Amino acid sequence: EQANFLRRLLAGELPVSDKAHAMTRAILPTFQAGGWTVHGKTGTTRLGDSVDKSSLGWRSLGWFVGWANKDARNIVFARLVIDTKRSDTPKGPQTRAMFLKQLPNLVNKSK
Repeated sequence: EQANFLRRLLAGELPVSDKAHAMTRAILPTFQAGGWTVHGKTGTTRLGDSVDKSSLGWRSLGWFVGWANKDARNIVFARLVIDTKRSDTPKGPQTRAMFLKQLPNLVNKSK
């Protein structure tokens, strides 16, 4: 769902003004990874039993969604990581760091 939304954003197909499209693209953080320029946003939450809110029942989730380009090649991505247990460290930035490290190998495999 997130990747489809980003594809539509980048294609200018969302029902908003051209200015809104450009502003949205401009405000996302930018990173470099293996010669790729990566634009994306992280998120963190916890998944667990809504009745038993003890820290034992909650698992950490992190995601990184965005797009990347290098030369004439463009990709859209959504990476989700679900831990088997709770972590007090925000999972979104960890997910981004892992993705940026793995990106060059991931795109080489998809050629």
